[in-house]
Amino acid sequence: MTIGIRKFIPLLHMLTGGGYCHTMSSVTMLIRIQPTGFEMISDIQEQETETMINTLFSFFLLIGALLLVPNSLMATDTFVLRPYYPTTTLNGMTHPLKEMTSTSEVNGKCKTIYADKGEIIPTSGALAELDTTFIRLEIEANKIARVQAQRKLDQEKKTLARYTVLKDKNSTSEATFDEVALNFDLYTYTLQKLKIEETHLLEQLARHVIMAPPGWRVIERFAEPGEYIQAGTAIARLGDFRSLLIRLAVTYEELQSLKELKTIPLILPEIAQTVDAEIHQTSPVFDAKTRKIPMELIITAPREGLTVPLRGGMRAELVFKTTSDTNTFLVPLSALISRYEAHWLVQPDGTKLQVLLLGKSENKSQAIVSGDMLFSGMQAMTNPTKLNKLDLLGNN
Repeated sequence: MTIGIRKFIPLLHMLTGGGYCHTMSSVTMLIRIQPTGFEMISDIQEQETETMINTLFSFFLLIGALLLVPNSLMATDTFVLRPYYPTTTLNGMTHPLKEMTSTSEVNGKCKTIYADKGEIIPTSGALAELDTTFIRLEIEANKIARVQAQRKLDQEKKTLARYTVLKDKNSTSEATFDEVALNFDLYTYTLQKLKIEETHLLEQLARHVIMAPPGWRVIERFAEPGEYIQAGTAIARLGDFRSLLIRLAVTYEELQSLKELKTIPLILPEIAQTVDAEIHQTSPVFDAKTRKIPMELIITAPREGLTVPLRGGMRAELVFKTTSDTNTFLVPLSALISRYEAHWLVQPDGTKLQVLLLGKSENKSQAIVSGDMLFSGMQAMTNPTKLNKLDLLGNN
């Protein structure tokens, strides 16, 4: 590199604190700077003073000292690597806590339906009622048969008492006494059978009113009033919407991160509300299609402060950070040295570590990197581009 001394006279004057006070009207001497020193190319037209030579000597000593400054002193701004925990977003829909299909256990014509689609089952629990005309007639016939059986039994009881006295006096045969005793037992069993039939008929009468859990909602109705219903026919499909489930599929690392949270904030974008959820249950196996673990979150639907009541079919969004060690770190963008799609971090002692650039943070202000030699708490230079370029090339 060739320089003219005239260009450095103001700088020399400043560096020497004004010690160089001579003025040169014309300077044509050129100096070639080489690794081993410098040499003059042309002679100066006017005689230089000894002060100028001393000043030049001081100047080049200063330049040499700057070239020998360690890299760690030239770029002392460092940062500490901190782990990067990626943000995971999962989406699901709200479902009722439980579902069931209500069916009829007896035959009959549908008389009344107490809850239509979307309505809540009343506190009585009655969902529908079937016509009870024929079952009531059977109950009345059973009542008459029980009265008759009771009259017969009373009569046979008296007859048995008379023949017991006659037998004690040896005034009747053994066969006649056994026949009277048998009739008494048969009427006793007949009366017991009729009482059992009465219980059966009363139970059938009660089942003509089709019951459902109070507070549940009708999801779908399958019967209409006046329609004949056979035993086993579905009347309606019901759901418990007092608590809602959100079904998700997560990885093992995501599941462990969710278990570490005390409360799980769940965003409901459609109503711009956030509610707290809990883990309801997790599957002990994984889904073969998604290769993830099925799990369910639960939220209580009746909540204060919500302008819109919660219901099924609402979109739910779960945003959380995974806390598992993924060996990824956040670093400033200025800390990376990039060449030909390769990237390095520089430690304070000048050591370069090659890293893999995975992307940028959400606000685009930091880079996400990974590397085998990286660990949490390690220091690196914030702006290694301030280093001597010759030194960086030598470390490649």
